[in-house]
Amino acid sequence: MASSILQLVSSSVLAWTPGMGELAIILVICLVLFGSRLPSTMRSLGTSLKEFKKGMRDGEGEGSADRLQ
Repeated sequence: MASSILQLVSSSVLAWTPGMGELAIILVICLVLFGSRLPSTMRSLGTSLKEFKKGMRDGEGEGSADRLQ
C-alpha cells in the first residue's frame, strides 16, 4: 500500500518536470527579457563571490586565534 502511494506521488511529481524543449524555450525567453542586464549581473555576482571567498579566508585566521583562547 505504501509503495503504491509513493509510486503515485513520484510519478505525479515527475509529470510536471519540463523537458529539454521547454527548458530551451524558457532560456530563450529569459535571454530576450533580461539579455541587456545579464553581463552586469554576472559581473556583480563574480565580484560578490570573490569578496565572499576573501572574507572566508580572512575569517579562518581570526577563528583559529579565538579557539586557542
